Amino acid sequence: EILTGEGVTQVDAKNHHLELENGEVIEYKSLIWAADQRTLYNITKGIYTPSFEKQRLLSQISKGGDSVLTVFLGINQDENYFKDRCGAHMFYTPNTGGLSSLPNWEEMANGGSNDIFRWIDDYLERTTYEISCPVMRDKTLAPEGKTGLIVSTLMDYSLVKLFAEKGDYQRFKECCTQKMISVLEKSLFPGLLEFILFSLCATPLTMEKETHNSEGAITGWSFTNPELPSEHRFQKIAKAVHTPIPDVYQCGQWTFSPSGLPVSILTGKLAADLVKKKRK
Repeated sequence: EILTGEGVTQVDAKNHHLELENGEVIEYKSLIWAADQRTLYNITKGIYTPSFEKQRLLSQISKGGDSVLTVFLGINQDENYFKDRCGAHMFYTPNTGGLSSLPNWEEMANGGSNDIFRWIDDYLERTTYEISCPVMRDKTLAPEGKTGLIVSTLMDYSLVKLFAEKGDYQRFKECCTQKMISVLEKSLFPGLLEFILFSLCATPLTMEKETHNSEGAITGWSFTNPELPSEHRFQKIAKAVHTPIPDVYQCGQWTFSPSGLPVSILTGKLAADLVKKKRK
């Protein structure tokens, strides 16, 4: 049975069942958790072992990895405008001055809103952008004569959360969108502004809300954590799928560090094979 559209609100480790947002209860013999690890330990009840408590606390205090700021643009130009400028996918750094020339954003935050907005402006001048033009791979993804452009860059979740807490979140999104368009128009896409039909901005807070991944992380656990909440030795990757919860296994980006799509797929296969073997 495949269930979609309903979040899990509780894992009852003692009685081996899940509770969903709609009130439905599902029993399990073995469970593979492919979602946010912090959430798993927050909603699991009926187990109080030292190993469980250690992992729960570690997942609570640890930081997630990279997140992104993404601007989606609807462009009133066909794909030929982008064909020679960026192709279907590219990485682009408009300024070779480098991010190391910037001070830490926490230092600028102490100076007030204007200082931190100036820092954002400088950051977006120097950062590297990932640019995708999906219609170049599939013409059905945009109306004839029009193109969609996806522009992303790394962005610190804590920085965006600071803007939200100060009530400047909408201003932050608008400033980032305008700046990113300006940077690209002055360099890679001359005349871009006049071709834009609409724009949408997604932040690490958007990623967290839509995917339920802590801190909107797209790369699992951050390397800056003193102790990683996941296995990090490649020779021990088979052990990564185990949890301190009986009959509950894990896979995905929070399971092994460093993470990524291949590791997420691999841990999914390892977890599935383990459960299959156990049920024989």
